[in-house]
Amino acid sequence: MIRRISVLVTGIGGGGFGGQVLKALLMAKTPYHIVGADMSPTAQGLYEVDKSYLVPPANSPKYLDVLRKICLIEKVVVLIPGSEAELLEVSRNSQKFSEIGATPIVNPPEIIETCMDKWKTFNFLKSNNLNCPRSVLIENEGDLSKINFYPAIIKPARSSSGSQNVFLAQTEEEANFFSRYLQGQGQAPLVQEYIGSYDDEYTVGVLTLDEGEVVGSIALRRIITSGLSRKLKVKSYKGSETYIVSSGISQGEVRDFSEIRKYSELIAKKLGVRGPVNIQGRETKNGFCPFEINPRFSGTTSVRALLGYNEPDILVRYHVLGEKPSKIHFRKGFVARGLSERYISFASMKRALEKAHE
Repeated sequence: MIRRISVLVTGIGGGGFGGQVLKALLMAKTPYHIVGADMSPTAQGLYEVDKSYLVPPANSPKYLDVLRKICLIEKVVVLIPGSEAELLEVSRNSQKFSEIGATPIVNPPEIIETCMDKWKTFNFLKSNNLNCPRSVLIENEGDLSKINFYPAIIKPARSSSGSQNVFLAQTEEEANFFSRYLQGQGQAPLVQEYIGSYDDEYTVGVLTLDEGEVVGSIALRRIITSGLSRKLKVKSYKGSETYIVSSGISQGEVRDFSEIRKYSELIAKKLGVRGPVNIQGRETKNGFCPFEINPRFSGTTSVRALLGYNEPDILVRYHVLGEKPSKIHFRKGFVARGLSERYISFASMKRALEKAHE
């Protein structure tokens, strides 16, 4: 019998990228013993894994010790954090897991810190002469006068996963209102140029090994007009144009898109990525223009795995079995997404909770 590879995936509630990683591993032909962890007993992923555990939030002083204990009990050899808060905490403390034989699949903390701060991301792109939308960080009311582009996207400078608290402003008054709202929520607003057309939005995954070698990339042209993939839909005040902002749920078509992939690979190399990275942007008259970089697996991970581009499986096999991937082939086509439901009996919930406290 082939010994199964024990992998721990956290944040498997279903709405984030941890749930996407879980789906991808379940699709893989590799024999896995999948251990799942989440803060909530109602997290759907807890009922789809071989062993489940409840864990405290990443900012808890007990978080790292609990995660280490799970790794020791389950003989975990690979740890994949599935939420942004956990991502940075695990990266900063990766040695604590490596020393007990559990390799975290995470980027270096400095890369995560750059990408999770959208103002730092903008400055990285600009300083490397890479395409980027015009952006203004609102630190005081006077900064609003620096905005000479409308319509504009207003969003938190740090972390707006799933397009949370993202707004579109067509006037200075609206920019002022949305900026004050975010400041009232304790967040620093970033005002970013609304670029291109909603028909030309892409999400691109680039896979990089520990040595910095890019081993593959895949691009999906997003269809964001449906309710599931659309965060905002706003009519122009000046004409018949409609502005659309995407949600965190991607669907659409996968083709070669070689130029967009090539440019995204260049960004990953300049950034110094070591692992997975997801780049979102739009095709413009000046070429592909990224507006967000996520230094992790993405909300499209299971979609890519469905097409034969299984990023978590590739990286686990690389770290555990020493398999350096050759050219990664994937199917072309359209991927549609919807919602799924799962019935959870009180008895199965009780069993999951019992497992969580073992």
